[in-house]
Amino acid sequence: MQNETSGSDTRIAFVRALCVFGLAVLVYAVMAGDLLTKQSVAPHFVYLSDAFLNGETYLTGGLPSTYDLIRYEDRWYVAQQPLPALLMLPAVAVRGAAATPDIFITVLLGAASVTLCDFTLGVFVPDLPAWRRGLLTLFYALGTAHGWLSIMGTVWFMGQVAGTLFLWPFLLGMKWHWSFVTGLALGAVALARPSIVPGALLLCAGWWLLENRGKALAKAAVLLGVPLALCTGFLGWYNLVRFGSATNFGYDYIQEAEVLAARRLEHGNFSPAFFPENFYTATVRPPEVKDGSFEPDPWGMGLAFTSPVLVYVFFAYPWDKKRLLLAGSVIVILLPSLLYHNTGSIQFGYRFVLDALPVLMILTACGAKRGLIWWLVIGTAYSIMLHFWGIHWLYPLILGKEWIL
Repeated sequence: MQNETSGSDTRIAFVRALCVFGLAVLVYAVMAGDLLTKQSVAPHFVYLSDAFLNGETYLTGGLPSTYDLIRYEDRWYVAQQPLPALLMLPAVAVRGAAATPDIFITVLLGAASVTLCDFTLGVFVPDLPAWRRGLLTLFYALGTAHGWLSIMGTVWFMGQVAGTLFLWPFLLGMKWHWSFVTGLALGAVALARPSIVPGALLLCAGWWLLENRGKALAKAAVLLGVPLALCTGFLGWYNLVRFGSATNFGYDYIQEAEVLAARRLEHGNFSPAFFPENFYTATVRPPEVKDGSFEPDPWGMGLAFTSPVLVYVFFAYPWDKKRLLLAGSVIVILLPSLLYHNTGSIQFGYRFVLDALPVLMILTACGAKRGLIWWLVIGTAYSIMLHFWGIHWLYPLILGKEWIL
């Protein structure tokens, strides 16, 4: 009887996951509009994938733009980490670089992340009612920066979407003690957003220590460490081949906007000098007021305005050791972004929150499982409507045409 129940639950979970994925693909595809099957204004990962297929790490031609690329020894390199290019290898090998749409691939990555969000919330917060779980998944998909990042492609956004996608299996592997899966997923994260890794490792180590894994902890560390070391080793080799040093990511040679270059040259890529503005932007920075009306601030806006459902994090009591650990890991994960010379512009809201958003969503679910559901409904609806307004404003700035839904 127990096996029958377990099998039935598995089938229900599988069907739900298929439905969530299909719906997410459909919604994101509609939101992407007629650019869905085209390349974005900065499809650099597509051409990096093509370079890999030709045995090179530098871009060999066909670029629509060189903005935000690295110019080093008369060659063009992609500044962002290579995970999206690796994921696109089969598509580029079959279709060729010119015919591979980075926007559509980003839609698929974003939809997969939404699916894993829904599933992971059910695993970490099993007493979360189904309707609330669905609302939180909807909030993640459309009421956070994840929504607009998933429909625009571009070299700036694909890495974030891909890195966040692999944070979900990292969390599941940590929860289920699947050490190799945990390490492999974290290795993939490192190939997209290496700044996430220290905070994620802190979370995993603390989680397993709290569960008193004893002698099994040493074996788990090895199983986690091997795939993570292979991935970070590849990243170091990638840098070595390009710039002569495993730790040189090439940011000193990037072709960025003058205002950003000036900030970087004055204080460096990362500096405490940038913390006040970044923290203000991430939390409470308001929209601009122009001619008596509100307009999004391209430098960013605080999560208190754009995604207020996250306030449920503060109601995730009782604050046991694991929840405190989750909260602490959010701070460590976001710290590099809070010290970075760029707030994330041009953006709607604060896009760097994606680095820690899966962990934040778990804490949000812990707080949202109680209380009047209408507060969650209102907060989700507000966040979605606000982000639709944001996409309408941002779409022409990034992709060069009006957004029509």
